[in-house]
Amino acid sequence: MGNMKALSIIAFLLLLAGYTRADAQSIVLLMDESYPPYSYSENREAKGIYVDFIREAMRSIPDYKVSFKPLPWKRALNLVETGRAFAVFPPYYRPVSRSWMDYSVPLFKETVVLFTPPELLERLKPTRWPEDYKGLRIGLQLGFATLSPQQKELFVISESPNILTNLKQIALNRIDGHPNDYLSVVWTLEHNRKDPALVNLEITPAAIINEEVAYLAFSNIHPEQWTYREDFIAKMNQSLARMRDKNRLQQIVDKWTRDVNAPAAGY
Repeated sequence: MGNMKALSIIAFLLLLAGYTRADAQSIVLLMDESYPPYSYSENREAKGIYVDFIREAMRSIPDYKVSFKPLPWKRALNLVETGRAFAVFPPYYRPVSRSWMDYSVPLFKETVVLFTPPELLERLKPTRWPEDYKGLRIGLQLGFATLSPQQKELFVISESPNILTNLKQIALNRIDGHPNDYLSVVWTLEHNRKDPALVNLEITPAAIINEEVAYLAFSNIHPEQWTYREDFIAKMNQSLARMRDKNRLQQIVDKWTRDVNAPAAGY
């Protein structure tokens, strides 16, 4: 009789768990489709360090079900800015120019670096950023806030959709340098060495521009359209904070960077 009662309780709990999952609120998170190893799409599958952060965080939030939608970064930002999408990752903190979004707890601290060919660095022998680099042809990633408006005025600026394209532009001598997260640039180059355009490319970190913290960010345009907004944000923040306290975020980063000779900044 005792065993039957225990089995009945287990069966009820399993049914309840199944009901909860089936009844969970579905949420779509937009993400950058071309920012490896943090956030990218491969064969239409969402991948990256920040994808793994959020997937693990969701394990303790069973009343929500998250799916990822990789998009070109500028388009993803526009959808959040106009209130047509709930959330996006991983923007940097720009409370003035991006006042239309609210931020989660920090995900990770990235180190933004200007990469140039080593021969250019040898010729310039710079000691000050950005003054000693004035006039260079700088390729930015479309939609990325890696340089301030004042800094942009010092350079000949072009924009490409991703790091890979900017690296090829350096190889073709169409630009002199590309500023972006250190780990992401090194990762992209080393994982595309089979590309004939990149097999012999040499680049070097020429200047540390700054450190930037990446976030999961939420649109605050007509927030009433997402009745679950405040509850989800609070639970996601709590889950991410617990992961940070247990060093779980850094463990995920370490797993991703074992095969790349590029130390990540951490937080």
